[in-house]
Parts: sequence; structure tokens; C-alpha cells
Amino acid sequence: MAANNLRVIYQNLTDLSTTTVTASSTAGVTLATNLQKDAKALIWRSTGNTATLTVNFNSVKTIRGVVLAFTNLTAGAQISVTPTGGTGTTPTGTILACPYAQTDSWDSGYLPSGANSYAYGAGTYARAWFNSPQTCTGVTITLSDTNLTYIEASRLIIGDYWSPTYNTSFGLISAPKSLSTNSRTESGDLVTNRGIQYNTMNFDLAWLNPSDRQIFTKILKSNGINKPLLISLFPNNGSATVDTAIDYDKEQTYQIYGKLSQLSDITHPMFTMYTAKVDIEEI
Repeated sequence: MAANNLRVIYQNLTDLSTTTVTASSTAGVTLATNLQKDAKALIWRSTGNTATLTVNFNSVKTIRGVVLAFTNLTAGAQISVTPTGGTGTTPTGTILACPYAQTDSWDSGYLPSGANSYAYGAGTYARAWFNSPQTCTGVTITLSDTNLTYIEASRLIIGDYWSPTYNTSFGLISAPKSLSTNSRTESGDLVTNRGIQYNTMNFDLAWLNPSDRQIFTKILKSNGINKPLLISLFPNNGSATVDTAIDYDKEQTYQIYGKLSQLSDITHPMFTMYTAKVDIEEI
């Protein structure tokens, strides 16, 4: 498994009515406020390959994670997050935003970039995790990617995270789903009617202690199946600053921003321990 247990951001501070998001540059109608909406077709795009996002909560909040979902950022992209206001203002420093094994197979379509590819399960997740909780009134996010001519993203997630005492059990699943259909013509050709593609993930939480059970129950009741959450099963898998032989693909594969497909039962199989199952599909 990973050195870090799974992390769940279930309260996105960018959804607050008092939160504002602005960008140092914006191309056309791709507004920074689109990062506060759960629609992949609504994006923010910069005019160059460097940009700064400024987020203001207008009140003191505690955060430990910043994630940009559905981006066109490549393996060499960098991110730096600096908390502003409040008492906790330790920056992350400049780190790789969404490292993965940048090979021909990835570049030729495994992770295609751009808003026109998001409906087909594409796009990377850029993330920055703080080593300790930050108490602040906002953040400044700096992005750069020399492999691109512009930066594009669809959703911004900021908040504190829940990480259970014990990690998931083995047998976790990450799977792409497709609504494409194949049909056979009279001439014998197999023709595809291409539909959208999205990602799903499911795993077991087999060892929840009483305090983790309480938080998980809160997530089930507060988020339900209608409110999205961010789950990363292998956060910072390996070094956050060196892209060598470390399995970064594992982190990209097993993180998702989506909604629960169903609400889980919480069973009580043994003394002081509880179990639950998570089924989630990408927005």
C-alpha cells in the first residue's frame, strides 16, 4: 500500500457562497469562477503556460489539501500553494503538480489533454498536500507547465481532509466506464457509436475504529449521493519532487472527484471495529 493513508476532502471550501476565485490571466469566456462548478465543459484557461489563482474564503478556514481536477497539465507541471491570512501560512514550496510516467503511450492518448477530452475520462489531477493543517483566509496557487501553451482546468477543490487510522483493504478497484455501443452493419462491419467515458472506483474500509466510523457516517449523511467529494487512495505516492522510477501512475489512477453511487451499510463485525464500502463515480 502507500506510506500515506487515503485522504478524503468532503467539504469543498470553493463551494461556499463567500469564496471568490480569480486568475492572473483568462482566455476568452473561460472564467476562473468556472472552477467552482461541477461541469467539465465549463473550464478556466490561462493565456500562457504560467498562471496564478487567488482564492479568498472571506473567513478563517482550516485546509490541508488543494486539488485541480480535470486539467491538461503534463508530468512536468509545477504547483506552489501559499496560504494567506490567518495564523497558518506555511507554503508547500514548488512541487510536481501531477507527476506520472510520461511515455509515448500516455502522450498519444492515455491521458489526452484539453476540455474536449474530459468527457472521455481524460485529464490529470494536480494536487498539493500540506504537511500540517493551515489556518488561513485564502490561498494563492501558482501553476507552470513549459510543455503547454496554456493551462486548463475544470474544477478546484480546497479543504481539510479525513484520513482514517487504518488504510483500505486489498482488492480496491479503479475502472473506466464507457457508454459507447457497437453494432454490426449488414455488410459485416462493426461500427461504434461513441459515447462518453468516465471513471469509477470502489474499495472497502474494513477497519474503522469508533472515531473513524463517526466521521464516515457524517460523510454519508452530509454528502449523500448528491454532493461530490475528492478521494485519493495513494496521496504523494513516492517523492513529490523527483520523477524517476517511482510509480506515480498509481496516484493518478486511484484518485477521483465524484459522487457516491450508493450509500454504504456500516457493519459491526468485531469488537470496536466497523466496516463499510465506498462506490464512487466521477462527475
